[in-house]
Amino acid sequence: MRLTPALLPMLALAGCAIPAATPHVTAVAPAALGLSTLPAPTIAASWWRGFGDAQLDRIVADAIAGSPSLDVALARVRLAESALDARRADDGPNVTLDGSASVARRVVVLRRSASTGLRRSTNFLPSASSAAPWTKLLLMVV
Repeated sequence: MRLTPALLPMLALAGCAIPAATPHVTAVAPAALGLSTLPAPTIAASWWRGFGDAQLDRIVADAIAGSPSLDVALARVRLAESALDARRADDGPNVTLDGSASVARRVVVLRRSASTGLRRSTNFLPSASSAAPWTKLLLMVV
């Protein structure tokens, strides 16, 4: 099916159409839904024992034994959040600076000559370097 250029704007504007009338909502009384104003009954902490099923008792006991407390679960959530924060830190700005330097060496040479005897001469071998390249610079604009 080929859409004509005039049909495309009409389809785009059709999504912005406002319904002709707003639906009327009426409140329903709680008594009509079967709800009462009495407080909910108290449920025993071991309500499943009322079924008298040893297998159900064993399953629930295993589930409770393997279930973490709220403190343990909160610690696990905090650990996961910190791992996520550490992973997100890898995506942020990262700067590495590397540097090296060396100094000149001094060489002393003793020479013997017939006319002057021992003669000392000092030679400098200049060798100085310094480097500090920016090996990695990542900037993210947030």
